[in-house]
Amino acid sequence: MIQVFKREFSPYDTVTFNLREIDENATYTFEDIDEGVREISGADLKNLKLTIKEKRKAKIYIYKKK
Repeated sequence: MIQVFKREFSPYDTVTFNLREIDENATYTFEDIDEGVREISGADLKNLKLTIKEKRKAKIYIYKKK
């Protein structure tokens, strides 16, 4: 699970996570609690970039190896 908080005065929209213990050859289900589920490759998940445009926003993402 990944939790991201964007503060009101944050100048940043995008963050990169270098996730450990990810199997680059596997497929993962990746759920954005607000927007739904999609599949993502382990290679893409390992260096995950997330963008949040809105100010004062919290997001939760859940990923699981298939």
